[in-house]
Parts: sequence; structure tokens; C-alpha cells
Amino acid sequence: MKLTHEQMAALKALGAASHGTFDPWRIAGDRNAALRQSILMGLTGAKATRAQSGVTAIRAALMRVADIDGAGLCEAAVNDRIMSWGAAAIA
Repeated sequence: MKLTHEQMAALKALGAASHGTFDPWRIAGDRNAALRQSILMGLTGAKATRAQSGVTAIRAALMRVADIDGAGLCEAAVNDRIMSWGAAAIA
């Protein structure tokens, strides 16, 4: 799947903020609410409030965009797939 300009910008922002892990938990907390909102809107192309832009929503959006099916995978395996995909996508 080819990423849109907005998705690429959101992915790059997440990569930078998470020190290359693409792990939304690295941007948890109130101080990163605006960043999470911006990333979620970039990934989905839809408006989102800060309250809707939690770590779980970003992770779900990443999985949809990356076409990662987490069924039967542990959390660590999903994280590895997201990190590999994210690094390859912005390379």
C-alpha cells in the first residue's frame, strides 16, 4: 500500500518521537496529546479530538495502514512488525 503524504508525515513524526521504535506508548501522557492527535489524523485522514487520539487508537491505525493482522500474535511480535514496517516505509 502506498502511503499518502499525510500518512508519511505522521509516520515520520511518530518515528522521531519514539526514537525509531514507532511505539505509540513512547508518546503517552498529557504533554504529547497534540502530537498524538496530529499523528492519528495523519494516519487516518479523519478529524480526531485529543480524547480520541490515545495510544490504542494510534496503534490500531498503524496496524490498518500497515496491513498487520495481530490475530494469534503476542504484543511483542506485533510491535516488531510495526517497527520493521515503519522503518522500511520511511527509508
